[in-house]
Amino acid sequence: YTTLFRSETLFYHLVILILSLALSGLGAIIEEPWDYFTRGSEMISTIESMSFDASAIVLGLFCIIFLIINRRFHTRHTVLFLTIMLVLVFSATADLWTGALEYLGLTLRRLPETIAWETHYFFFHSLLGVLVMLYVMSVNGSIRNKPRWWKILLCIPTIAQEVFILLNPIHNRVFYYDAAGHFTRGDLEIVIYVINAVYVLGGIINLIRYREAVTPRVLYSMIYFFIAAMVGVSIQFFFQEMKVELFAEVMALLGTMMVIENTESARDPEANALTRNAFLIDLTRLIETNTHFHIVAVRIKNLDLYARILPQKNQKTLIQSVNGFLSRLARRLDVYYIRRGVFVCIFFCQDDEVKANTEKIRERFSDGWVCGDMSVVFDAVLAEAAIPQDIKNQDEIISLLDADFDKAGAGVQILEGEDFAYLSREKDVENALRHALSEGSLRVFYQPIWNSKTHKITTAEALVRMITPELGFVSPAEFIPVAES
Repeated sequence: YTTLFRSETLFYHLVILILSLALSGLGAIIEEPWDYFTRGSEMISTIESMSFDASAIVLGLFCIIFLIINRRFHTRHTVLFLTIMLVLVFSATADLWTGALEYLGLTLRRLPETIAWETHYFFFHSLLGVLVMLYVMSVNGSIRNKPRWWKILLCIPTIAQEVFILLNPIHNRVFYYDAAGHFTRGDLEIVIYVINAVYVLGGIINLIRYREAVTPRVLYSMIYFFIAAMVGVSIQFFFQEMKVELFAEVMALLGTMMVIENTESARDPEANALTRNAFLIDLTRLIETNTHFHIVAVRIKNLDLYARILPQKNQKTLIQSVNGFLSRLARRLDVYYIRRGVFVCIFFCQDDEVKANTEKIRERFSDGWVCGDMSVVFDAVLAEAAIPQDIKNQDEIISLLDADFDKAGAGVQILEGEDFAYLSREKDVENALRHALSEGSLRVFYQPIWNSKTHKITTAEALVRMITPELGFVSPAEFIPVAES
């Protein structure tokens, strides 16, 4: 079963099957496009509307199982995604049960049970607004900059509406059943719709504000999510008997899962870690949202040595062992494989905790890594930097990871703090060189070459020199490697 669920082709085939079943239910409801408007709600039978709830439950459960089996629930936005999907499944289950009681004609005979299930539906479904807003903020990373009091304040309207929903059997202001057993909306239901609409609007505004923090693919998938969900909500709001809201929301989440939560294509096949491109995307998101974070880069210096003496299978096992260790260390975070032999972890914890984790990595690399019948000892250098305190911008981070960063000394060495000053100097030299080239301010000095036999200057060696107002004299040994790179 694990193999089947890991097959994305099978997953998409089942999605198409469920869509076909749901569309057949829609076809049974509306045989001709204009019938609903001419005949009213009489043509919408309970059993036909229940097909949407059933489809939402099946599709929602399958998405949850698919993510859990593939172990894709370590990040904050994935946990929120699973929470939203569970809320939708619970809501659809409660709505389906009340529909079944109505279909069997048991609404009045089992009125307390009907009210209980309807209350469950409202309780769970009303959580979606705040969850969707938090999910959007988690995807673009802007939630990390919000203080705890802001998050508590954000949840107060949801807490208030949930209390009113739980007390509805007493005040009947959210919904009630009349003497004939018909469901009737109360005045507070409109208030609940407004509260959740404000949350959704907040999510849209946040998405637009931090649109540069996500890729166009993610941005378009979130736009699809909002459009699909709002279409379903609007249809059910104006045509109460057409229970398509939950199904539309599950379908919207399905599209989101395919794009955002499915990271399989962004994983390096050798290390089973996220790729360099995935790191650049996440790095852009963090910098665009002005997030303070730490990176710990691990460079294995003697990996090429073992590549010459170990079979390919054993090399892959070693690399994945390193990734497994780093993944366990950076709980609920991703590990990136930037290039051969270079891993990167992103931490959002305090300085002391980051240093403790760096020390754990150093201790682990000081020990051997078991590979079959032999033990392999890696020579490694660690780079632990706070962003933007130690490394100021994205270019400097990329320069560090692309260079063969090293530090003198035996064993596992750690770069930190002042060790990264050269990155800023290198960027300053690069900017000064670009300015000098554009302004034509590079100076050429001619060093004469004296012929000892003729006692004359026979030729001269042209030497380029760079003198800038900001950096002063810059040695060719410093700016020529920058120019070549």
